[in-house]
Amino acid sequence: MKKTFWMIVMLMCGVAAGSAQVLRVGDLVTVQDGTQGIVYYLNPDGSGGWMVALFDATVGDCRWGTSSNVPDLADQNPVYSQQLLTDTAGYGNTQKIRAHYQEDMPYAAGAVDFEHGWVLPSPAQLRMLHTQLPFVSPALVAAGGRDLFNYPYWSSAEANSYYAWALYFDDGYSGFFTKRPKDASCRVRAVRSFTYPLYLWNTLEGSSSIVVMPSQTTDYSVAVRTGYASVGSAQTTIDTKPSFDTILVVTACGSYTWNGVTYTQSGVHTVHYSAANGCDSAVTLMLTVNQVPEVSVSTNTAPGCPGDSVTLQATANTVFTLPSVAIGDILCTDGTIEKPAVFPSSGKTAMGVVFQVDGSGQHGWAVHLHDQGLEVIWGGCDLDIPNAPVYPYNNLVIRDTNGYLNTAAIRARGGASVFPAAYAVDFLHGWYLPADGQLHALYAEFLTVNTSLQMVGGTPFPIPQEDDFFDYWSSSVSDSNYAWFLDCSGGTGRTFRQYTARVRAVRNF
Repeated sequence: MKKTFWMIVMLMCGVAAGSAQVLRVGDLVTVQDGTQGIVYYLNPDGSGGWMVALFDATVGDCRWGTSSNVPDLADQNPVYSQQLLTDTAGYGNTQKIRAHYQEDMPYAAGAVDFEHGWVLPSPAQLRMLHTQLPFVSPALVAAGGRDLFNYPYWSSAEANSYYAWALYFDDGYSGFFTKRPKDASCRVRAVRSFTYPLYLWNTLEGSSSIVVMPSQTTDYSVAVRTGYASVGSAQTTIDTKPSFDTILVVTACGSYTWNGVTYTQSGVHTVHYSAANGCDSAVTLMLTVNQVPEVSVSTNTAPGCPGDSVTLQATANTVFTLPSVAIGDILCTDGTIEKPAVFPSSGKTAMGVVFQVDGSGQHGWAVHLHDQGLEVIWGGCDLDIPNAPVYPYNNLVIRDTNGYLNTAAIRARGGASVFPAAYAVDFLHGWYLPADGQLHALYAEFLTVNTSLQMVGGTPFPIPQEDDFFDYWSSSVSDSNYAWFLDCSGGTGRTFRQYTARVRAVRNF
């Protein structure tokens, strides 16, 4: 008779099977149903985000639908398309469209794998995807998928009975929303939300429970993310011997015992000893103690013969670890960053607002509290700028995020009278003219950034009304006569350097 099965579980802080690095935009993730996508948005609270499919949902172009109004789907007819950024309801929109067309679904919303969570993106979801193309495009190609450039893509928002909204990803109008007849042809790329925990076994399976059939003693490990800054792992050894009669669990989450001492704080610890050869020696421990999710692996299946099936179950507590810095946080003059709720009582002075955070959760870009000019020319014409890349097309320039290097190259080419926009910013103290890709990232966060700007006495970005417009210069160069700018609809345009536009500086932190 087989004895009770025992297992060995090792739980290590910050160490995980397979790929356990902090999740960030551009990562390839596998959700529990086995489908894959590229991360292009992470929720500020660490609870999940959005991912884009590796391929279009259709081969070639697809119609949005027929000339009929979808019940319960609000008609979107803003004066300026920036107002479309409030629509993040891709799932609800897709559900309503599919219910309206029912069985007759040769259309955009019917092309996505809705039953497995994939949806036709809302305008805000589509716009955020476009903003993150510098990170998403190479990741799609690296994963064997297809880039999104050179086509207009349908959103799940309709304008009225006859028109629906699409976003251009092509050369001439990249970044622009456009109303197109519902029977017109556009591409379809599905997106879906994902939540934590996400599981990744060393067998490359992505579900919480897997079935294995080891023919010999084998180690199995699982990495679990319960937040994109919160990664834990566990491993177990499945032995084909008749039985185990002990259980050992070792954890380094929250504390670590070494050389008979239990440590609960990060630090460097050294033990001196005399080696076998009589020389004085030392062992140094460089310890980092993190709060990470507790993960365990269990099974109710007794061990059997080689090749028998054993079901392993991974479980994790759902503790969300908030990133250190989030969009909308306040960058202060002393270099610290405060949450909006804390800033009023901090006694500190604001100098910027965070609009992008990288995968570390601690670094990114912040925008200045005020414009540095409302009618500023970019600079002189017929002047090449050494060391500044040239971007002839929209679909290339939106990948430019090197505003600091661009500004440095422009200022090195001529003085304030030659290049006023680059000299309008306080470059000597870290501020620079943003690159076009940075302006797109800022535009996608206007609503959040404006809330923080108003709170700290800054100048909010204008929300365009009818017959109103505004343009902001980027530091991205088109050629010796033209430079790139961001217009009030969120689109990228290029114009003569003698054209006047606004200037708003950004900086790294």
